Amino acid sequence: MSATSTAFTLLCESHTFVVIDVETCPSDDGNRIVSIAAATIRRGRQRGMWSTLVNPGVPITNSRYHDLADDDVSGARTFGAVAAELDALLADPDVVVVAHNAAFDVGVLHLEHARLGTVLRDVPVIDTMTLPKFVGHDTGRSRSLAALLTSFGLTNARPHDAASDAAATGQALLALLRIAANNGSTDLATVLTDTGTLATSSFPLGAAERMANKAERKELPAAHIATHTALLGATATDAELDDWVADALECAALRCDLLADKAGLATQHAAQLHRRLTGRLKAFAVTADAGQGGTLAGALNALAPHALNNRSARPWWKNHGPTLKALPRCHPSNGVCPQCRDGFGCPTDIAHQPIAALVCQALDGHVPKKRRRQVSGPDARCLVTDWARLGLPDLAGYAAWLVADAWAAEGNDSRSGTAIDQAVAAGAFDPRIICAYAKRLVAQGRHRDATHFVASNLGGRTTDPGWNDLDTWYARYLAEAAQAPTSKGPRPGASTRIARPAGRTRPRRFSV
Repeated sequence: MSATSTAFTLLCESHTFVVIDVETCPSDDGNRIVSIAAATIRRGRQRGMWSTLVNPGVPITNSRYHDLADDDVSGARTFGAVAAELDALLADPDVVVVAHNAAFDVGVLHLEHARLGTVLRDVPVIDTMTLPKFVGHDTGRSRSLAALLTSFGLTNARPHDAASDAAATGQALLALLRIAANNGSTDLATVLTDTGTLATSSFPLGAAERMANKAERKELPAAHIATHTALLGATATDAELDDWVADALECAALRCDLLADKAGLATQHAAQLHRRLTGRLKAFAVTADAGQGGTLAGALNALAPHALNNRSARPWWKNHGPTLKALPRCHPSNGVCPQCRDGFGCPTDIAHQPIAALVCQALDGHVPKKRRRQVSGPDARCLVTDWARLGLPDLAGYAAWLVADAWAAEGNDSRSGTAIDQAVAAGAFDPRIICAYAKRLVAQGRHRDATHFVASNLGGRTTDPGWNDLDTWYARYLAEAAQAPTSKGPRPGASTRIARPAGRTRPRRFSV
């Protein structure tokens, strides 16, 4: 047996994974479960599947998500009647719950238990949405389950079917654990620690669920649904393109979660559609309500990689980025966009990322070396410094991170560190840059500088998932620092160069 196979066996043999997925419908007091499934994995294989429909006690108004209607669940049991079966699956002391976007699934379970006056059993949790980052697996710009499965060549026969999603998530988990094993991990407890030591109690009605509880998930008008059946052909007239844009603006006004798919199916006309939507942006910013701007931004983000290039992207962002960022923000009391509703980064907060990927020529996930040196390097005239000087720190920060990440992936920590330092010096404080720089300060023993640096930049947080990753690392660092023996560290601002030992002098290099 190979070392990787042995490590994979060690990761899997000490725990039972219960992979959970729930399908829900909205109600006045938050989401209610209409279907729940749990796949049980032991010793690296799925050993069982528990799945049941649940009568939510309210009309199902979002059948388009999971194809479940009132008639399908009319004879099903309530959550109160099935809760004991789920609890039995979680009763073993070696159980670890697994879910994709655990904040949502676990948050819904907490809410259902709260209605019963009971408490969800507290067990460790692995989130397959964040695990790829910790094992070094790239899923592209999307953290969806579909993107994760695609990255492994896996398929999900029935997306948004609880049993199918749970089984597919389980397969993705095993693929990720194999990567961890290949990296030398043999202890699941270490993997849990590296990912933040999450537990079901870590998600007490988490942020994603709170937004979902208050979001208006009303059924879209039939007349609007019909607009999604008309697709643009290989050729399209100006009138057809204008009609598409008008329908997209209606999608935004309704906070329609089908708009992103609509944009994805029209990429052959991306340049024209992106230009037309951009032309409507300022007027829409005046009339839009909360959540509508985020919905429209999602369409622009989907079209941008196909509509712009590495030369046109930065000027577009300089001209229109401020308007895009000024769109009314999503808020649970007034309305949220589909991305926020599902617990992902709001398109208005991450709109600079596809633009930065374009200017870095990184659409395939790889930044060419020549471009890395142009974007971020020892030259003070590099693009990161220029963009920050032009008032584009978000673009500069994310571009610097793409470059730093590319160098680090090749083992060139020196150049990766240069990109990080340059972004910090330019004030381009992307959350990934903040986290990486703070880690470097900690490695240098500059603990007070690290905590001050992170704390002073937390005020700039958005819904960008990078802030969640920073929170996870920072909380773990503070917990470890609290347990470590106290010692007098270097004074803030001290040089990071290694001091020469006392009594040692530098030899004369050219003496005879």
